[in-house]
Amino acid sequence: MTNQTVTVTIPATLYDHLKRLAESRNRTVQDEILDTLLAANTGAETLPAELTSAIEPLTFLTDRELWQAARSRLPVEDASALESLHHKRGREGLSQDEERETALLLGRYQRSILVRAKAAAILKQRGHDVSELLRAS
Repeated sequence: MTNQTVTVTIPATLYDHLKRLAESRNRTVQDEILDTLLAANTGAETLPAELTSAIEPLTFLTDRELWQAARSRLPVEDASALESLHHKRGREGLSQDEERETALLLGRYQRSILVRAKAAAILKQRGHDVSELLRAS
């Protein structure tokens, strides 16, 4: 793989944010920018727009914010409703409204899983041990 040098002008606020991230991780600003670009470009082109928009901002989060995202869960009420609808579908089937609600809840669940996975991947890329996330239920 060959490397290319690119000069890009970015807003001062973005630079300052990346500089603070780099300093907090004992890294160079260049490394921070490169990792941000790599993370933003990994797999997003194959995702629907609503899922892409859910993960794109993750590359700009601090490690603390990423840990929070990686540990996040679907709200209990959504998980319970989805489980109830799943059981009802198996017992007696669902009405059209219930099918729509199920699709909506499944979308939220998929988004939640994707955000958690992407946050964990970014943390790993930044050098963190994310093995505890694999053990979490």
